[in-house]
Amino acid sequence: MNITEADTKVYDEDSVGLDVPETAHQISTDSWFQAGFVLTTGINSAYVLGYSGTVMVPLSWVGGVVGLILATAISLYANTLIAKLHLLGGKRHIRYRDLAGFIYGKKAYALTWAFQYVNLFMINTGFIILAGSALKAAYLLFRDDSVMKLPYFIAIAGFVCALFAIGIPHLSALRAWLGVSTVLSLVYIIVALVLSIKDGIKAPPRDYGVPGTRIGKIFTTTGAVANLVFAFNTGMLPEIQATVRKPAVGNMLKALYFQFTAGVLPMYAVTFVGYWAYGNSTSAYLLSNVNGPVWVKAFANISAFLQSVIALHIFASPMYEYLDTKFGIKGSPFKIQNLTFRITVRGGYLAVNTFVAALLPFLGDFMSLTGAISTFPLTFILANHMYLVAKKDKLTSSQKLWHWLNICVFSFLAVAALISALRLIAVHSTQYEKDMLSFTGCSHNLTKEEDRELTKQRKETSHWKRKKINGTHHRLQGVCPMTPREVAVFLEAIGFPLDTQVYVVSGKIYGRDGITPLKNKYPNLFFHSNLATEEELQPFKNLHNQLAALDYIVALESDVFIYSFEGNMAKAVKGHRRFEGFRKTINPNKQQFVALIDRLDKGLISWDKFSSKVKKLHENRIGAPYLRIATGREAHFGMGDAEEVTPIES
Repeated sequence: MNITEADTKVYDEDSVGLDVPETAHQISTDSWFQAGFVLTTGINSAYVLGYSGTVMVPLSWVGGVVGLILATAISLYANTLIAKLHLLGGKRHIRYRDLAGFIYGKKAYALTWAFQYVNLFMINTGFIILAGSALKAAYLLFRDDSVMKLPYFIAIAGFVCALFAIGIPHLSALRAWLGVSTVLSLVYIIVALVLSIKDGIKAPPRDYGVPGTRIGKIFTTTGAVANLVFAFNTGMLPEIQATVRKPAVGNMLKALYFQFTAGVLPMYAVTFVGYWAYGNSTSAYLLSNVNGPVWVKAFANISAFLQSVIALHIFASPMYEYLDTKFGIKGSPFKIQNLTFRITVRGGYLAVNTFVAALLPFLGDFMSLTGAISTFPLTFILANHMYLVAKKDKLTSSQKLWHWLNICVFSFLAVAALISALRLIAVHSTQYEKDMLSFTGCSHNLTKEEDRELTKQRKETSHWKRKKINGTHHRLQGVCPMTPREVAVFLEAIGFPLDTQVYVVSGKIYGRDGITPLKNKYPNLFFHSNLATEEELQPFKNLHNQLAALDYIVALESDVFIYSFEGNMAKAVKGHRRFEGFRKTINPNKQQFVALIDRLDKGLISWDKFSSKVKKLHENRIGAPYLRIATGREAHFGMGDAEEVTPIES
């Protein structure tokens, strides 16, 4: 599109009639102060509880402090560029895509809308993960068990977000809720600050070094840069500016100055104090680190949950406005027709958000991914390029060079951050041997040195929220994976001959003894590494997912499948074997088995009685159909054992 001189002029809306696009939502109704609170609600959302772990830990003091201050200044600059283009060419650009379409043409309109949609979708998905994590943290304060998993809390959070979205028709209707959001933010920020300071005063000297290997540090540092810009991400500044009263540009600049001065102070405080108190063991959710009265921590977590629900609505509003306008929603928002529309459309949109959140509950890495995919392009690259194109005839050579420098630098950072975020998510999604022992706190039969190593890893892994775990309690609850020795005893007690061929679906077994206790009892032990030749395995070298597929096929076709820990692969194999005709699949009752083997080891029960009890426990846990009584009059057949255990891969 060719931009004329008239197109590049920013008009005074009081002196000329402006072309305002059609919209189903309210515009020009809010004060700059309300817009400032909308922006401040975003940056002081419960995400601030993660910046100590996701920004400061990978960057340490110098990098974290300097980086956060630079990110603040650069973000303010980029946002003012967008705000100043709001009245470009005698039109009021109330949507980001409208502005891009006016400057570049129709193709850019669609591309920008795609970028913006992805950005806001990912932010909203992150808010649902955050809300679910806060809800689970509150639950664990009162009931430390494995019954309720994080995906369950994510589902609850998504449902509550949907209810709120149905009840609040548009962005301007948030007025009173912004005050509620501010109070909720103050609650969890003050609690986190006070308890962190209390812990920091009492704590011994902390380690502020950047954890990880040399290669790992490169990726985590790059990911932290994406987290820095994510902290100030909106991706919807024109949509917020559309709600502001005249003069829209001047009032929006006031709102931005408020956001980036007074608005950032709470975020700075909780980020720096949290890192000071816990060093590089700070988690991706600060309230998981703090110590204090249970009711205070519960209150803070519930506040974080509720504030996330309100903040999500802000970032979902462009999608709601698009749908409401497209389908011609008019009149009272609480008409049956309009209410039904919101229930169906907004409920469906948030259901998809919630499903994605349950699949990828790695909050810190999700922030990095969002920053790389959408925050860098929308907030920095596109802002500088649009301003450059719109004002090219009025900019000096040095000003043009400055904008091109910004475009190139942020493009490079976006690519680097994307690679880093994808690698971190892949790593965190596949580390399930030593890592899962560390994550669950299970150290039975390990040496003190190995136990300390697992504890150290758990403290240094920022996105693992629980640092203090009673591994003995977990084991007695049946939460821990069975050790190689326990597997060997279980197989013998069930009645498998010692010459049985056993195929192990697992990575490297952690611990001094490793797989030895099982191999000593059952010498015909196989892995994909010794079942196939080196030449046969060569095409799969370093392709861990394909090697896992080989394990899956062997497990599926085996005579009997026994899983010591019910992770994703175990569940998939179990379901597949049921589909193939209820092939024998034994689901160990680990809670009862652990109690029995402990009695056996103490000499309180004979081997024969032990074996008899183990067989009796599992006679109905072999994956066969079972009769399940429905709530109505009918009885129908279910598909396998009713009891489930913790869904964590070993």
